[in-house]
Amino acid sequence: EGFSIGERVGIPWLGWTCGQCVYCRSSRENLCDRARFTGYTIDGGYAEFAVADARFCFRLPKLYNDVDAAPLLCAGLLGYRSLRKTGDARRLGIYGFGNAAQLIAQIALYQRREVFVFTRPGDKAGQ
Repeated sequence: EGFSIGERVGIPWLGWTCGQCVYCRSSRENLCDRARFTGYTIDGGYAEFAVADARFCFRLPKLYNDVDAAPLLCAGLLGYRSLRKTGDARRLGIYGFGNAAQLIAQIALYQRREVFVFTRPGDKAGQ
């Protein structure tokens, strides 16, 4: 849908959902009990070519090389989903600072939002 054969697209971790369960109908597809995942239940995690559901693919701009685009299709999508739920909030609190958080912090700062990051005391992995 909307793609041409041979066009460069990104295939994220979430590769398919049923579209009918309570989670899918409430924009929480990541919780679908029947979800399929690229590189786990669907072949293609390290493939040069793959067959994928167009609903879960993203057109990749030429300005992004593969190495730069790859994190956006995993951690970037997870973080973006959370950022989108914040609406126009000018201050964001992020608990933990993994890959998704560091990508979203960069976007939020670019949008001139204030970002506050929290971790548990002694949480070396989270810090």
